[in-house]
Amino acid sequence: MKMEIAMKKTIYTYLAVAILLLGSTTSCQDFLDINENPSFPAEANNTLILPAAQAGATLAFANMLERAAATIVQHYINSRFDNYGFDGATYNNDWSFHIYNGTLQDYNVIINQGTESGEWHHVGVAKIHTAYIYSLLVDLFGDVPFSEALQAEGGNFSPKVDLGQDIYPQLIALIDEGLEDLAKEATDDLGPEDLFYGGDLTLWRKMANTLKLKMYNQTRKANEGQSATEISNLLAAGDIISAPEEDFTFQFTTSNAPEGRHPNFQADYAAGSVENNLSSFFIGLLQANNDPRVPYYFYKQSGCTLGGLNGGEGSSAGDDDVRAIHGVYPIGGEFDDDGCQVHNETLGLQGAGIFPMLTHTMVLFIQAEAALELGTTGDPRILLSDAINASLAEIQAFSGVDMEAADVTAYVDARLADYDAATDDEGRLGVIMTEKYVALFGNGIESYNDFRRTGYPQNLNTPVIQNGPFPRRFPIPPVEVTANSNIDAETDLTKRVFWDVN
Repeated sequence: MKMEIAMKKTIYTYLAVAILLLGSTTSCQDFLDINENPSFPAEANNTLILPAAQAGATLAFANMLERAAATIVQHYINSRFDNYGFDGATYNNDWSFHIYNGTLQDYNVIINQGTESGEWHHVGVAKIHTAYIYSLLVDLFGDVPFSEALQAEGGNFSPKVDLGQDIYPQLIALIDEGLEDLAKEATDDLGPEDLFYGGDLTLWRKMANTLKLKMYNQTRKANEGQSATEISNLLAAGDIISAPEEDFTFQFTTSNAPEGRHPNFQADYAAGSVENNLSSFFIGLLQANNDPRVPYYFYKQSGCTLGGLNGGEGSSAGDDDVRAIHGVYPIGGEFDDDGCQVHNETLGLQGAGIFPMLTHTMVLFIQAEAALELGTTGDPRILLSDAINASLAEIQAFSGVDMEAADVTAYVDARLADYDAATDDEGRLGVIMTEKYVALFGNGIESYNDFRRTGYPQNLNTPVIQNGPFPRRFPIPPVEVTANSNIDAETDLTKRVFWDVN
């Protein structure tokens, strides 16, 4: 209950910020019926709408949707989702408030206004980020409103559901449209209102091409020939994320008024209770491999012990100050130097975490997988080594705490030895995808995608209490099912999304 209240406060705070950013939609004519006040425009301009749209989308995916996906693949354990019995109610607000009635509507306004006014760079960013959002909706839910979505102003309150396999190609086209818009001369420069790249069009172009790279890799088993061709073309062009400073991430802050801290910092450090449990599977995997990321990913509290739970177990009453919690990466918590302090909002980076969406590390893992499975350019073993090193470097740079060089070398050498010991490509794929799974801590959505695509990592723990089968997709939240007559309640969560043919 405490966490639900906290999340409502967070949602209302973001709404308040959006309102402040957007300004008033009432003109001075309502007061004096004379000159318009430029400080209170009758319509919000694109510069004011953009940051609210970007923040709203990030909050939606970095919050309950990430927790659900991360729990399913056992990055960590959240009791709302750990027994496979969830119905989508916990992310009602994320779906309705932040995504469909928030960011997507805002971007629709930006696209319409910007097309009319010639603000092509705002239009291009809106199209590219819209494509990213819809791609995640398809990845998680399968079939969602798309072609008739965002038409409530015209009276369509029940948009039809489109098949995911029909939406994906349209998203690729939308990305290409966005790239064309970025190349046009615009009447207004994109600037600091862009919370991701600060108006850097080169980085937006790289993000867009990287998004296509990820999407084609994700669909490789459903359409191998197309994926091989398109990935090869993208790699040959080279205009993709290729350095950490180009990563598509959202940077949270230390602010608590308005609330701008990472959602899991709010849940596990700033709240009186601890929302999430660490996963015994994930901890065991890292410890067994002497992974140097352990003190960055996990923090031991007053119990000074590092332990996790399986799904359905639940934490013991009164152990909020004892059990281990998230560490410094990526939520902005505390690095584990065996200080064993009780969670509080003054520890570590104080919530200035990140939500990693498309990163240089991810790109290297995608290249390694594609080189192995599709024969695209590059040596998968070298790319695997580069990807692991990139992950370790990223975490050190973020936290400000260096790893022992000998520990890094030993870890990378051991994983390459695992790769070399594999007797076939399936075994080698297992090493690549398991290492990607470890590196993706903080973005359970992409690990959930990878697990369904490839089956790795293997041997995930089975929940102690299981209220349903392993979900191959998320249920559309009940608030949308109730409101939209074209959506039926999803009861069979074993139905696969179109690219899930593993």
